[in-house]
Amino acid sequence: MSNSKTTRSAAALTLLLTVAVCLCGGWQQGRVIGGGVLGSPTSGGTGPALVQVCAMNQSSSVSTLNVTASCVTNITAGHALLIVNTFGTTSTVLTGISDTQGNLAPNNCGGDALTQTLCFAPITTGGTDAITITSSASGGSILFVAELKNVGADTGATTSTMSEAGSTVTATNSLSISANQWVHVYGCSIAGYNGIFVVAGTGSGNFTYTAASGLGASPTGCNVAKSPVDRVNSATLTSSTSWSGGAVTPSVVNDMIFFWGGNVSTNNTFTAGNLTLPSGTCTNTTTITAGQCSGGNQSGFLEYEVDASTSAFTPTITLNTAMTGITGTVAILP
Repeated sequence: MSNSKTTRSAAALTLLLTVAVCLCGGWQQGRVIGGGVLGSPTSGGTGPALVQVCAMNQSSSVSTLNVTASCVTNITAGHALLIVNTFGTTSTVLTGISDTQGNLAPNNCGGDALTQTLCFAPITTGGTDAITITSSASGGSILFVAELKNVGADTGATTSTMSEAGSTVTATNSLSISANQWVHVYGCSIAGYNGIFVVAGTGSGNFTYTAASGLGASPTGCNVAKSPVDRVNSATLTSSTSWSGGAVTPSVVNDMIFFWGGNVSTNNTFTAGNLTLPSGTCTNTTTITAGQCSGGNQSGFLEYEVDASTSAFTPTITLNTAMTGITGTVAILP
C-alpha cells in the first residue's frame, strides 16, 4: 500500500472512530412516504455512520433464513437498514424479505445474476426486528444486517407517469438515472408501484423496473427520486488470496463504501484490506467477528469505510485460503 493510501486510510479510520464516539448528528424532517420518513442529516453532519452490524451463515439446504441476532433487537426509528446477501448458487435469487416491524418489503431489494442481493429501507418502527428472507432454491447463504444513521436523502425528485406490462413498469419522467442505480417511487395511488427499486433499463425520458404483475393501469400522484444507494458493480472474483472489488470514486467526502462477498465451498477467514471489518456478532459459525462468517463449507465478508477524500480507489480484502467462485459487490451510500 502506498504512503498516500496509508495516510488516507488512517484518516478514514480516525473519522470512523470519531463518528462512533459522537452520536450527536441530528435529523431534519424528511419526506413522508407510506407512513415512513426518509430523513437527511442536519447541516454540518458527519455523513453516514455504522451503528451496529450482525451476520449469519445458513449452511443447511433450506430456502428460508431467519435472522434474530442481537443487532436487530434494538434498532432506532429514523435510522436505516442495509442488508446484503450472497446466495450459494448462481441460479438462486431473493424471492421475498419481511420483518416483524414492517420496515422491509421485496421492493426494497435488488439482485443480479451473480446472486448478490442488497436491501435498503428507512426504519419507521424501532425496537426488536426479526428478519426473514426467502430464496428461489435451497442452498447456503451469507447474510449481513447493518443499522446506519445519517444516511443521505433522495435526490432529483420529480413527478412521473406509470404504465405496466406484465411485471415491467415504465416510468416516464425527467429524472437523470442509469441502469442498476436505485430509484425511490412514492405517492402512487396504486400502492404496488411504490417502493425502492433497481432500475432495469432506461430510454428516452423513461426508465423501467420490476414490480408485482397486475397492478392496474395509470396510477396518479406518482413521484420518483434517486435513492441514496448506489451499487457500483458485482463480479465473480478469480482464485487468489487477495480480492479486489470494482474501482470506486466517492462523490463527496463522508460517502460510506461497502464491499462484500461470499463463497459456499470453503471455510475461510478474511483480513481487512483498505476498508474496515466491523465488530459485532455472527451466528451459526465459529467466527465471532461480524465482518466475516465461516462455517458449513461457506464463508463471507463485509467491510466498509467512511471515506475521507474523493480520490478513486479499489476496495480489497485478503483471504486466509485461496478459493474460486467467490462473488463481490461494491456499494456507496452518501
